[in-house]
Amino acid sequence: MPDALRRYCMAHRIGWMVIGLLACALGIALNGGEQVTLPSTAAQGWTPVAAATLGAIPAALLAIGSRHSAMSVLEETATGVLFKAESLHTACSVAFACLCVAGGAVVSSSAATAAAAVRDVLFFCGLSLISARMFRRTLPWILPLAYFVLLQWWGADEYLRPHWWAWPLHRFDDPGSWAASVAVFGLGWMVSVIRPWGLRPAGRRHIP
Repeated sequence: MPDALRRYCMAHRIGWMVIGLLACALGIALNGGEQVTLPSTAAQGWTPVAAATLGAIPAALLAIGSRHSAMSVLEETATGVLFKAESLHTACSVAFACLCVAGGAVVSSSAATAAAAVRDVLFFCGLSLISARMFRRTLPWILPLAYFVLLQWWGADEYLRPHWWAWPLHRFDDPGSWAASVAVFGLGWMVSVIRPWGLRPAGRRHIP
């Protein structure tokens, strides 16, 4: 392994991220086919949430949280090679998170559950990226946690039908939930690559 790559992985604790995502996969594999009943304001007093969806949340936070390092301030203003490395890191982390939750869901349930879990990972990764940009890289969990509270308490009506905005509660084949998840992830990716002060990531500026 090149020395620069080794130092980058150590700074971002990539090994711990991999271990955490594998633990998420194991948890989903053991419980991913179950429905977890959470307290809510619905008439029944509870809302069913797939265990695979719950597992997608920590998987997304681990993937996006690994973007933080002791050099985050420098990396946010970096150009060239470091910017490309961070973009590749983000893409690989999200892809590995999707692979882990999908693998766990296939083992415990079905391909349909795996597809829904991948959709949810993309959605929560997008929220995490937006949260990391709005606040700081150490706080990618704020928006996902806030959304999950809304999802738990007010995501379903009195007949336990998910509201239009409660995308993780929709069926795996619901096109609206997929469109929303991809859009949120795309927005998160877009705001994550914006450089402060208008720095261009691909080139160098002449400093007089």
